[in-house]
Amino acid sequence: PPGRDAVKVALAAEQFNRGFGNARSVRNILENAMKRHASRLMKLGDPAKLEQALLHTLEAADFT
Repeated sequence: PPGRDAVKVALAAEQFNRGFGNARSVRNILENAMKRHASRLMKLGDPAKLEQALLHTLEAADFT
């Protein structure tokens, strides 16, 4: 899936940053993706009307 590929790319890029600490970096990547996910969904309108799959799925765009 595209989201999985985006995570791999983000992790590969992160490992070259100074202070890379595997677990912390993964957590930061996921937290940032979740913020982008929430922002993206808010632009779609009423969350109560969105499909459950949209609410539970991080997409590639959420990792960039």
